[in-house]
Amino acid sequence: MVGTKISQSELRQIILHKQNKCVLGKDVENYRRKLKDPCTDSEGVEKILNSIKVGGGMVKYGVTPENEFLYLAYMTKEMIDSLKANKTILIIDCTYKVNEYLFPLLNVMCIDANGNGVLVLHAFVRNESVEILSECLSVLHDVCVEPQIIFVDKDFSEIGAIKQVFPQSLIRLCSFHTMTAVKKYLNTNVSKELSNKIFDLFKEQSYTLSEEAFELLKVDIISECPSVESYFQNNWWSISDMWAACRNTDVAPLHITTTNHVESYHSRIKKHLDSHTTLSGWCCADFI
Repeated sequence: MVGTKISQSELRQIILHKQNKCVLGKDVENYRRKLKDPCTDSEGVEKILNSIKVGGGMVKYGVTPENEFLYLAYMTKEMIDSLKANKTILIIDCTYKVNEYLFPLLNVMCIDANGNGVLVLHAFVRNESVEILSECLSVLHDVCVEPQIIFVDKDFSEIGAIKQVFPQSLIRLCSFHTMTAVKKYLNTNVSKELSNKIFDLFKEQSYTLSEEAFELLKVDIISECPSVESYFQNNWWSISDMWAACRNTDVAPLHITTTNHVESYHSRIKKHLDSHTTLSGWCCADFI
């Protein structure tokens, strides 16, 4: 059965028959992962990781007490050198469906002097828990790096891991994803005219350097539409230090405000890799 290709709908029926319960997408992915033999690719991966270590890189691998895979994080010597030279800003994001075990892939980039994103860490993870992500990010910390600013999407596991490993670093949310999320909520919950007006007020909140103006804009948003107050309070105003310019006036103006560098990389690798790629095949790809 391991070598047989099974469609998602077929797997859904198998799980439904076995468990007699509602089947979610994640159940299908977990079951498909269990059909893989995690040892079939281990020899090739081990050889590649040993070459990385011999070449001056770093590798960290975690398993459960039952010897089940938890995470695999690594940095080549070139990545370490890049990180040491460009440690002010990091960008962190996960992508999916780029290996046969369906392990999420965590990638970290630094920003060089020319504003380009440079990869400094790859990590395959069994799941995106704070504990596992913290173990992977600790590899960066072991290089003696304490970045000034780390950009992420609004992912609380990633944020929690960053706070554990880099408690002194400033966490900034990707401005593109922030604005997209707010616009989606407003378009769904208020009229188009009111949506546009509130969205413009929120954008102004994001960019203003005045604390007083920020608070006045908050009053304006609530006055325009009282029903959105709880949404903004619970989702954005309570974490304004992660996206509002006025909360970080002591930080020099940034030439980047999004996670686009790493997301562009994710789009590029998916042209070459998919859910049938082995880990050894992934690690030795010449474009990573």
